[in-house]
Amino acid sequence: MLPPTVTVTQKGAKRARAGHPWIFRADVARPPDGLISGTEVRLADARGNFIARGFWAAKSPIALRVLSRQDIALDEELLAARLRSAYERRRAMFPGRDAFRLVHGEADLLPGYFADLYDGVAAVQHLAEWAEARRAEPLFGNDFRARYHEGDVALEVDLLSDHKTGGYLDQVENHLRAGELARGEALDAFCYHGGFALQLARKATQVLAIDQDATAVQRTRENATRNGLGNLEVHAQNAIEALRAFDAGGRRFDTIVLDPPAFAKRKEGLEGALRAYREINYRAVRILKPGGLLVTCSCSGRVTNELFGEVVAWASQEAKRPLQLLERRGASRDHPPLIGVPETEYLKAWFLLAP
Repeated sequence: MLPPTVTVTQKGAKRARAGHPWIFRADVARPPDGLISGTEVRLADARGNFIARGFWAAKSPIALRVLSRQDIALDEELLAARLRSAYERRRAMFPGRDAFRLVHGEADLLPGYFADLYDGVAAVQHLAEWAEARRAEPLFGNDFRARYHEGDVALEVDLLSDHKTGGYLDQVENHLRAGELARGEALDAFCYHGGFALQLARKATQVLAIDQDATAVQRTRENATRNGLGNLEVHAQNAIEALRAFDAGGRRFDTIVLDPPAFAKRKEGLEGALRAYREINYRAVRILKPGGLLVTCSCSGRVTNELFGEVVAWASQEAKRPLQLLERRGASRDHPPLIGVPETEYLKAWFLLAP
């Protein structure tokens, strides 16, 4: 028996046929009655021509998540096969790594479903109603901490209480690259669990790490102790205020990392986010020593590469200091964007030198 059919507008049909896995509610021509979240549906255009199969969402602005442009059942066998394929691709890419992004939503043809693997334990995020409707009962216990490695550095995460799925695995390769280039006195603003700071401390003479989350600061201290890094100092402090204080006090650093949380999660917050990015980058450029390295990041999907470039250029001009672009990097390879879906290319990590 065929699943219900949902008719989409001409715009929605064009979007789906181009390979985009999202159909917004405004592009549903005739909303079906009584469909519950997670129901499998067939997408059709106004003439009744088949377009794709996907899952219905009753509440989300994204009304349909497309999983196949073939008229095949989206059953447990298909979903399990995609999970296996995603795992096999990552394991082949990272044969020795004990933590990686197992499933990266749209890029692994499972839109809205994300899973990270930490030493054999999977931490899952459901960002779509179809995935939430199929979730397994979570396991509960007193201790859901997991340890994993980034290069030679060992880290610990709490899979239930920490941000995202425990850590920020999308930055792993950028952590390692920053560690290769670090030198002198280093600053890691917005340090979270110390992913950048711990790598910096392996090459820099002294590292100062800052985060306003006291729990994250304590985890960074524990990770530093675990790795025998006595040259890493950690403070619970607002990073923006700290950058201003360093500027006012004349303190300078050879290596600076800016990895703030997503300042812009919605379109309405974009202007405020850009102001915050300008502020922290301006302060960082001012307190960077001649010949120093600045690693500046944005995980705000609303802030495009073009907008981020404008922020960096503005900071350079306002600080009256030229910057060389050494590398323009993105998320680690286990977090690939899907071509034709610009929303999946969210992370920017620019490595800059001050001549």
